[in-house]
Amino acid sequence: MSLFSPMHRSSAKVVDQSLVLSLPDAISPVVMRLSLEDVKSATLGVEKKDGKHVLIVRFNDKDVRDIATYEERDDAIAALMAASSALEKGSRSSGDRTSSGGNGSSFSLKGGVLKWVGAIAALLVLLYIIAAVSSSRPGLVERRDAGSPTTATESVNPAQTGVPMSADSFLSNR
Repeated sequence: MSLFSPMHRSSAKVVDQSLVLSLPDAISPVVMRLSLEDVKSATLGVEKKDGKHVLIVRFNDKDVRDIATYEERDDAIAALMAASSALEKGSRSSGDRTSSGGNGSSFSLKGGVLKWVGAIAALLVLLYIIAAVSSSRPGLVERRDAGSPTTATESVNPAQTGVPMSADSFLSNR
């Protein structure tokens, strides 16, 4: 077994339609990115070469590439299983997240729904604020007769503007 701590173990993720392998516990640590299109028909495996265990990717019978070399077979198998798990999770989550068609212009259903809910909530809050502000504006007073709406300043005699008056006289002029 390797002397590395669990934080330095092999890991793999599917990111942006690529398999990203991080293999810090190999004899020569490596981080490798493989396109899922390239890996789609490839085979990942472990082979023994010169007494060491090599994680390989086999694209066809003639095109075999070494990814990383390990002293222990268990470490190479752990790296292989990390890649397998990442490919499994990546294919499952990309199928769940994308719309039908798979032409690259897919969208996240959860994110799309949340965006619409957020936009509608923001619109409702905006309408509520507008209604609250417009109903509390003291500028317009109820209509008198059939004339146009008058403001509180128009109902007071312009000659009395700026002259102190009691609240009773102000309200009786309205």
